[in-house]
Amino acid sequence: MGMNNKKNYDHHQLSLQQNKSQSPKKKNRLKSIILVVFMIAIIVLLILIHVNQYVKLARRNFKIESLKEKINQLKSEKAHLQLKISRLISLDRIERIAKQELNMKEPENVNYIVLNQTKDDKNMKLSSQKSQKEDNQKPNRGIKEKVLAWFNKLTNVQADTLE
Repeated sequence: MGMNNKKNYDHHQLSLQQNKSQSPKKKNRLKSIILVVFMIAIIVLLILIHVNQYVKLARRNFKIESLKEKINQLKSEKAHLQLKISRLISLDRIERIAKQELNMKEPENVNYIVLNQTKDDKNMKLSSQKSQKEDNQKPNRGIKEKVLAWFNKLTNVQADTLE
């Protein structure tokens, strides 16, 4: 029995030594496997990011092309509408509609009214020019005076001019 125990003890010691020697190998192998899996995961992640960017780029290019088509369609529609406007505002068309549909005819006589300028109108024009010169000579007026002078210029309009 003593021999059996010694054999068992030796066998046990041998298996422990083998386990110890295999343990660093297993640890190194496990580290290598984890490293490979990690690298593969990073590569897959990078590929997915690249594919995602490519898909986004393709979508944007498609949207750009569709917008260009829409622009061309709108330009064509604009040209068509401008042509239609030109036809509708044609003086020949307006004259034809006026004569045929509205039963209008051209006037036989054209009367012009000429207004003569009176002395009062001339005096008003001279006083307006004089006040304008005075306004230009007073640069340090307040804003109230400037607004009142501007408003007076707007209300003094002669019949035959816009001055």
